[in-house]
Amino acid sequence: MRITARAPIRLEFGGGGTDIPSYSDRYGGCVLSATINKYTYASLRPTHNTELKLITTETNDSLLFKDAKDLAYNGDQDLIKAVIKRMKINYGCEIAFRSEAPPDSGLGNGATAAVTMVGVFNQLRYENKLNDYEIAETAYDTMKYELDIQGGKQAFYSSVFGGFNFIEFQENGFTRVNKVKIKPQTIAELEKHLLLVYLGKREKVESSQAILKEQEVNYGQGEKLSILEQLKGLAQDMKDRLEHNDLTSFAQKMDLAFQIKKKLNPSITSPKIEDISEVAKKNGALATRIQGSGAGGHLLVFCDWNKEHVISKALLEKGVSCIPFSFVNQGLEVWEGND
Repeated sequence: MRITARAPIRLEFGGGGTDIPSYSDRYGGCVLSATINKYTYASLRPTHNTELKLITTETNDSLLFKDAKDLAYNGDQDLIKAVIKRMKINYGCEIAFRSEAPPDSGLGNGATAAVTMVGVFNQLRYENKLNDYEIAETAYDTMKYELDIQGGKQAFYSSVFGGFNFIEFQENGFTRVNKVKIKPQTIAELEKHLLLVYLGKREKVESSQAILKEQEVNYGQGEKLSILEQLKGLAQDMKDRLEHNDLTSFAQKMDLAFQIKKKLNPSITSPKIEDISEVAKKNGALATRIQGSGAGGHLLVFCDWNKEHVISKALLEKGVSCIPFSFVNQGLEVWEGND
């Protein structure tokens, strides 16, 4: 028997930063996001002993351990090890993982990978199976407490639930996922207007975690509070605009949210990102927004009517390319098959 799981990565439109627990646990937060057709995959095959074989699909390299007690974090497939430890896996198996998105790209790829891993192991639970909310929380706890990777919760919930979601992070620590009441034609029109631009890896490897740790420590302090309140309000407004098929106002608020987010944390942008944004707007973009903690990765561009090809060409001349994508409604999926 073989078990396979996949989960989609997400695009974030507004509210990012308000899902950081140091803020949301005290003041509440909300994020508007949607999943796209780029996935992480995990395949698991149980064995009849306690040995654990961890396989890197891209290179077909593998690690072999006698049992879970031998697992140690050393930068080699640490996420798989962390999920095994967090979920207290006490049986042998072979497990392979791959992702359709590059690492450290701002699309929540790490969170999606954790969700996929938790989902595939959860399938073998005969008792106390995790529900969707518990899968998201377990994946988040694995990243934060096992690997000391800081960040918000939004990407975990987006990947589990899939589709267009308005996710509320309440003061008591509870998370509520609300489906956005968006018409199919609005989704199709929004998809046509958007370009997903790959900027390349972050300029500094440590920048992502540096940004996230700064958020975790400082997002509940001083003048940042008023900025975060503005970001929450804009996320709510953007949800309302989507539900009313008002994409022009949606784009305006998306751009405004990015400008405000840069005031909250200037390190999410860079001269290169600002230059790319300026070129896009000169050629007909109504809005740009960096994804995730920024400093590289992906930039989301909202194009004016029939300007997608013009902007795409101009950006290609600047040395960056657009990644084809479409929105998907399905979140985490797990299925069983035979070899």
